[in-house]
Formats: sequence, structure tokens, C-alpha cells
Amino acid sequence: MAGDYEDLTDDHGTRPRYASRGWVLSMLRGQEGLGDTFWVGCLGMWFVAAPGAVLGAVLLRAVGAGPGLMAAAQLLFFGVLAAWFLALTRAVWCAARRTPQAGAWRWAGLAIALVQGLACLALALMPLAGG
Repeated sequence: MAGDYEDLTDDHGTRPRYASRGWVLSMLRGQEGLGDTFWVGCLGMWFVAAPGAVLGAVLLRAVGAGPGLMAAAQLLFFGVLAAWFLALTRAVWCAARRTPQAGAWRWAGLAIALVQGLACLALALMPLAGG
């Protein structure tokens, strides 16, 4: 009875290793499926970035960082995110072209990734514009 479900839980080595270096590089090259590229690339990044932003801001304030250092941290943080999302936009484009069965959703995913990249770029440049 104990072995009845072993076949259901054994991945037979076919399950992708999310967040491994090789998988992330494969995703950014557009070699993974559209769903994994969009959802893991967009949502997964925010699961890491949002807590990192809060923790970073709290720690910088705790050590007495002034407005100049906070502006530099904002530029760096959102600059890295902009680079990620713009690279992800290219990956979603590559995956979307291979996935016609996704219909208009593939182009919606592409638009969302692009808007996130451009928004992060604008937020990164805001301290330079005096905002």
C-alpha cells in the first residue's frame, strides 16, 4: 500500500529546476515555455524584489543613510529591475512566437513585461530628474 503513490510523486528527472542558474539563463534566452517565462519571470521576480526593497530601505534608514544614498540605492535597485524586465520582454517575445495556441494572451504577456521594464526604468531615472 505504501508504494501505490510512488509513481505519482516521482518526477523521473523531468521536472524543471526553477531558479537554478541554467534554468534562468535558458528562460532569458527564450527557450522555456511561454507560461514559465512570463509567470516565473514576472511574478517570481517581484516575490524576490519587493521584500528586498523593503528590507534594503529599512536597513539603509536604520544606519542613517541620507537622501543621496537613498537616491543611489533607488537608481541601482530599479535599474537592475529594468534590465531584468527588458531582458524578460525579449524572452517572452521569443516564447510567444513559438506559442500561437496562446492567442492574444501571449501579446498581453509581452505588453505586461514591457510596461514593467519601462516603469522600472522610469523609477530608476527619477532621482536623476529630481523626483
